Amino acid sequence: MKKIKILFVFLLSTATVLAQQQKGDFQVQTQFSYTNMSATVGGSSFSISMGQLYGSVSKFVTDKVEVGVSPILSITSAGNFSRTSLKLSLFSNYSFLTENAKLVPYAGASLIMDTGGIDINTGAEKTTASFGLRGGLRYFVTERINIDVGPSYYFGSFNTFIMNAGLGYLFGKH
Repeated sequence: MKKIKILFVFLLSTATVLAQQQKGDFQVQTQFSYTNMSATVGGSSFSISMGQLYGSVSKFVTDKVEVGVSPILSITSAGNFSRTSLKLSLFSNYSFLTENAKLVPYAGASLIMDTGGIDINTGAEKTTASFGLRGGLRYFVTERINIDVGPSYYFGSFNTFIMNAGLGYLFGKH
């Protein structure tokens, strides 16, 4: 009986999901990233922590091209300074689909607008925009549910590298 259970688990783990995203599908996704940096400069130590929670809605305009919008809740803490801001990202991804694969790599670009940005010269709040490149891998656990991990790199007031991880759900013809 134990051998049958092991064989059943092995067969399930190697089973191929027969559907990936298709033209017209919508995806709802949530992702999270966390960064903590510590440094000593001139004998003084400091640390900066940042957490971001992403929610996104996107549509596949073709089987391979996805466009979407993502609100981002960002919390930053550095010593006595703490800031919470809401950002908005517009993005597009190109998926490298292969027939019946469970793993879908993608690459894309995004534009992030932050109304709670900080002017690094004066410390005053200002609206900022950053352009970013993104990539990742979606692993389809089922035909509709995927685990999404990947890096993003943003160019703006600060050049920022972020690693994201999250879950996505496809609504569509599957």
